[in-house]
Amino acid sequence: MLDEKPDLVDDLFGSLNPLLKKYIDGYLSDTKGIYDISYGIKFDPKTSNLTLGSAKIDFKGDNIIVDNKPYKGTPGLYELIYKTRPGKYTEEDAATYYDIMQQTHIHKRKNN
Repeated sequence: MLDEKPDLVDDLFGSLNPLLKKYIDGYLSDTKGIYDISYGIKFDPKTSNLTLGSAKIDFKGDNIIVDNKPYKGTPGLYELIYKTRPGKYTEEDAATYYDIMQQTHIHKRKNN
């Protein structure tokens, strides 16, 4: 997990935008199961990439890049991606998350 490699975490996430930093910090310090470790973003130590399902995920500003396809990063979309029980999100966030689910196969076993 990311918390096992603090230097790598600093290298990867040292200069995050505030919205993303909020969710990364919460994910790394979660002890109450608030953040989704089953279907959410994971770290692949072999490639040093973040993944979501079968796809590589990256960030540019608040935006989320899934296998080179950009999505507008909103607080609601981050809630849907990171949290077990998302809070506030819009219908547009839900539609975007659905598109990401279809692209990454996160809702399928072994992400096939």
